[in-house]
Amino acid sequence: MLDKRLVAAVALYSLYLLYKRSKDPYVKYNKHVPKAWTIPVVKNLTDVLFHYWDSDEQAVKRARQYGGKTWVGEIPGVGKMFHLESPEMIEFMLKDQFEMFIKGDYLHWALEPVMGNGIFNVDGQAWKVQRKAISNIFHVKNFRDFFMHIFVEHTEKVLCVLGKAADSGKELDFHDLMHRFTLKTFSKIAFGYDFDLVENTDPESNRFGKAFNRAQAIAARRVGTPTAWFEERFLGVGKELEDSVAILDETVYKVIEARRQDIAAGKQTDDLLDRFMRLKDDDGNQLSDVMLRDLVMNMLVAGRDTTAEALSWLIYLLADAPKAKEQIRNEVAEMCSARPDYNEIQNLKYTHAAILEGQRLHPSVPHDVKEAKEDLFLPDGTFIGKGDAVVWSNYAMGRAPYLWGDDVDEFKLERFLVTDPETGNLSVKNESQYKFPVFNAGPRVCLGMNMAILEGKTTLAMMLREFDFEIMPNPPVVGDRNITHLMRWGMNVKVKRIQV
Repeated sequence: MLDKRLVAAVALYSLYLLYKRSKDPYVKYNKHVPKAWTIPVVKNLTDVLFHYWDSDEQAVKRARQYGGKTWVGEIPGVGKMFHLESPEMIEFMLKDQFEMFIKGDYLHWALEPVMGNGIFNVDGQAWKVQRKAISNIFHVKNFRDFFMHIFVEHTEKVLCVLGKAADSGKELDFHDLMHRFTLKTFSKIAFGYDFDLVENTDPESNRFGKAFNRAQAIAARRVGTPTAWFEERFLGVGKELEDSVAILDETVYKVIEARRQDIAAGKQTDDLLDRFMRLKDDDGNQLSDVMLRDLVMNMLVAGRDTTAEALSWLIYLLADAPKAKEQIRNEVAEMCSARPDYNEIQNLKYTHAAILEGQRLHPSVPHDVKEAKEDLFLPDGTFIGKGDAVVWSNYAMGRAPYLWGDDVDEFKLERFLVTDPETGNLSVKNESQYKFPVFNAGPRVCLGMNMAILEGKTTLAMMLREFDFEIMPNPPVVGDRNITHLMRWGMNVKVKRIQV
């Protein structure tokens, strides 16, 4: 009798679980969504462990496997991650339902040591206020009268370094040089600080840059590595993060204090910090030093890393694209002086296309993530629960044949160029930002996009006018896992002067 009761109880409980499962919206509505795991309990934890360093290539594999359809992964302790890799889904997330997809508490916590409450790490009103302030500096007059001068002046210092490397025959870490160059450049733009980093190779001179790199790397591990908390608490990584952030704060707060003294004395500059310091919060008060620090750090992350990595990967790609390199050189020789001005750089179409094609294959921000603010459905019927992560991979989308054709792995400038059939004039093709979201899209589209392209074109044109680069095999050039698309071991090159 007892056995029959037990069997009946088990049967009823099983029926209850089946009923409950049938009501689960993930089960009820997401039968069409591919699940990227084969082991029920650990799910995608094995992917994290075995594909940590080649996660971008894994994303490419998944995008091609599922043909751009939404797919879902899950890591125990982290949660579900819905991957969107079609223009329609990207537009829905970043434009149509912009308010429903947010940074969220988890991502904010992960990046807070570096970015604090800056524009890239907040939502809502805090984001709107900062975006409005930043937008005031990104206009053509500043591009022409202020930014262009800095780009040319600092690139000339890069050319001096390249010239010495060419004459000595010594190898040079181009990736490191680009990061020192863009940190110097954007520190000047963001807060008027002029680091002596390009020609000065003393490690101590780049103390700020090294601390910047380490803090970002640790923050990036927090986002997608289940063991990050253990590393920080028990393996000394937390102390490394604390020490790195202390170096960053020491420098930035010194600059803020000096700038307050300048403002009190009636001095004014055109950099971002000066504009931020003249802002008022909702209560009519000046922004605090902490708020100013966060704004500056966010601008540095955006302005330094993205351009440095864009130029590094572009030189890497051009080493195997002699036709494209020749097209750029011929254009620069025809249209640019040795010290180009704004209008000359604006006329460089092949060079512009090279920047975009480089970003397609090696985007400076390889992936991004949002959090669902409430339960909702995607246009393809996929149910997304409140708090679920929604991910898109710029790296995977840029290498998707269903978006770019069967020649997707080739570096071709023509992909971003259009010829007018009547006049024969060449122009740069404006791809949909939802097909090509490397500069984000919708209301959060990158404010500094045109400035980044201007700096990239200027530096590339001036470098290729005088030099060629041979990529050295050791160390191998491979991507790193970080917020931005770093080269894990740098990129050693031999520099050669162009024979005119």
